[in-house]
Amino acid sequence: MSDVTEALKAGASLVSATARANMAANGNVDTGALSASIGTLNVEQDDAHSLVEVGPSLTEMHPARFNPVKTYNDIGAFLERGTGPGGPWKWGGVAGSRWEGFFTRSWSGNAAHPFMVPALATTTPAILDLVVQAVSRRW
Repeated sequence: MSDVTEALKAGASLVSATARANMAANGNVDTGALSASIGTLNVEQDDAHSLVEVGPSLTEMHPARFNPVKTYNDIGAFLERGTGPGGPWKWGGVAGSRWEGFFTRSWSGNAAHPFMVPALATTTPAILDLVVQAVSRRW
């Protein structure tokens, strides 16, 4: 791995720790599974680029119960951005099923409780310093 990629991985650890602290400070740690799942999701590099993705990943911890082919769990996105007017659960059920008419009332949704975006904003100067140090070691 290149020095820059290693610096970005260290930066991802900073973002992860800060995001977990943000969740705790906002009182958004229910079972702790979402917070515990925040970490490095992907690392890619070639001769010209380094990419390190960081965020929550609940696919294995909380598989999609109602859609077995779903590969992404939206819990982190709902918490980060809120659910907005109508929320994600305004659903009338499948016609003719026992769920028909289930939860059709109006719902205002949940407010956003950002944890990843503020974590990135807070740690960006430190990540840039890590990358600058890594690049300066190459010359």
